Amino acid sequence: GQTRAALTLATALPDDMKQYHMAPEVGHYGVFNGRRFRDEIYPRVRDFIAQNEAAGGVPQRSAAAA
Repeated sequence: GQTRAALTLATALPDDMKQYHMAPEVGHYGVFNGRRFRDEIYPRVRDFIAQNEAAGGVPQRSAAAA
């Protein structure tokens, strides 16, 4: 739930560059470690990064907007 809420706070990021994935029955530690991370979560993260790098990356905010 917290990561889903964070997507609404990332207002400078276009919606088409946001993605949400719920990993059911994975604890906080398991999201970043172990078989489920290696087999399910990391491939999604890796592919998301590659897709967005190919699309030109994340748009930068101007210094005035910061």
